Amino acid sequence: MRRLKECNTVEFPPVPVCHECGGMETEWVDMDGDGELLAFPFSPMGITNFTKEPVVSGFAKLKEGMYYCAVIENMKPEEQPALLERLKKETVKVELVVTALNEKYNFPYFRLLG
Repeated sequence: MRRLKECNTVEFPPVPVCHECGGMETEWVDMDGDGELLAFPFSPMGITNFTKEPVVSGFAKLKEGMYYCAVIENMKPEEQPALLERLKKETVKVELVVTALNEKYNFPYFRLLG
């Protein structure tokens, strides 16, 4: 991801001009992938062009301040009610990991922690 040198704002995806300060001087920074789950939409159609199996995605705020959406690793649709109850009671931590989807493509997933 890109961070603006002037105001330290993280931009993802990278943009040519910062939405906060209007600056254009940026640097590449690594994100560690730790975050907090905010919501989890369900897609009965799977991941277009890769699988037709239903998937549960996670919408999370990463510790670097950006929001990211990715499929929740190994999450079955029938497990959603239990995850919803957990989310109502506590902060659900996630880790963004990149997994080989096949020989040609890598795919980002959220791994639930705790």
